[in-house]
Amino acid sequence: MMSSSSPYIFGQQANSQWQKRPLGRVGDLQGWHQRMKALCPNPRLGQVVWLENNHWDNGEGQYVHSSTGYKVINFRANGDPVWERGQVIILSTDDE
Repeated sequence: MMSSSSPYIFGQQANSQWQKRPLGRVGDLQGWHQRMKALCPNPRLGQVVWLENNHWDNGEGQYVHSSTGYKVINFRANGDPVWERGQVIILSTDDE
């Protein structure tokens, strides 16, 4: 299975709101923390990092694009960030 992932930083706009969306999965948490540290080594409090991913979906029979956002909500005593999985909700647009 081939997949690619790349991060990008989201600067939260005044007309948007963060909404947490926990996944509830268990797995290789240490590996995930190492991956996040490699992708974003010096995160700031409130910073949102989006992970873009393309993966093969057997049910769809094609590659599927997805993105998942993670926001730094705190720091542990040792300096490691506490990430929260979620999404950004746009409250209004200039067109309205």
